[in-house]
Order: sequence, then structure tokens, then C-alpha cells
Amino acid sequence: MKRLLLVPAMLFAVGAVQAAENSAMRSNVGVGLGTMLFEAVESDGLLSQTLAATTNGIFLNQLFFVTSGTGGAKKYDGIVQNRQVRDYIASNMDVLARDMAAGQGESLAALAELAGIAEADRPAFYATVQRNFSAIFTGSEVTSDQVVENLAKVVA
Repeated sequence: MKRLLLVPAMLFAVGAVQAAENSAMRSNVGVGLGTMLFEAVESDGLLSQTLAATTNGIFLNQLFFVTSGTGGAKKYDGIVQNRQVRDYIASNMDVLARDMAAGQGESLAALAELAGIAEADRPAFYATVQRNFSAIFTGSEVTSDQVVENLAKVVA
């Protein structure tokens, strides 16, 4: 039994060293022990991808890798990776700028909700974006993508 548990740990260690950042296998199969093991062998063969997917399924490790940002999975970056936040900011730039400058408002509350900011932390969030308004909206030609990136820097 101890040897059986040692095998996944060894596969993880070997695969982590040999894993490529954006391999064809990772695009097709996802992250996991199977991916890490079989992408070192042959990254774009049908057999290796099938074995990798099967191994990932057997060990049920993809959820852990994705949520922890390990095993080749990219760690979640909060606001920057949140598609709803990006779309909301792009659609509401003018009213959001006004509310951020004021440190309050319906669009700012909606942004906090979309970003997953807890109710208890929202007053601090509102004060932070108001205090750093000029760092978020850097000028009249600022794009929504720049606002998202600037907001992520300020909030982090």
C-alpha cells in the first residue's frame, strides 16, 4: 500500500520538472499527474494523450491542481482573470469612472459584487479605488483593459 501511494508522488516530482508550460497535451487533456508524466514521453500522440487523460481521471487530481495553482495550472489572478468583471468594466466605463471618483455608487457596488468582494470588505474597496482613481483611470484615452489591469494592481 505504501508503494502505491509513493508512485503518484514520484510521478508528480518527475512530471513537474519535465512539464512544458503550454504543451499541446495540456491544451487537450488539462493538468494532472497523467499530463505531467506523458507529456515528457510524447506530447502530441493520441496514445499518450489518452493515457494522460485516463491517469488524470483515475487519480482525480485536476481539481486540486486548478484550485491550488500547482502542477502546471495557472493560479487564479482575481479581477484580471474574471471575464464578467472585464465585460462589465468595458460596458460601463463612464459611469464606473464617476462612481470610483466618488467612492460610491451603484456601478461600483455591482463591480464589487462581480469581483467577489465580501460585504464587509466593500467600504475599504470603495475607499481604495477612490483614493487611487488617477492610477486606475490614467487619462481620457484609457482602455477598459488598462482599467482592469490598473484596478488589479491597486486592489492587490
